[in-house]
Amino acid sequence: MKWTVKLERIDEAENFHSATVGHIERPELTSESDLGLTHDDGKFLIRRV
Repeated sequence: MKWTVKLERIDEAENFHSATVGHIERPELTSESDLGLTHDDGKFLIRRV
């Protein structure tokens, strides 16, 4: 399963802006314990922001 993380905003003039922060490959969710980021995925995304 591929997840895309984006930052989106609407400015004062009501213009929509979107920026892709990164993509993460995760296994299919089989339980609640599979939900969330791994430590390495979290660090990767923080560096991208």
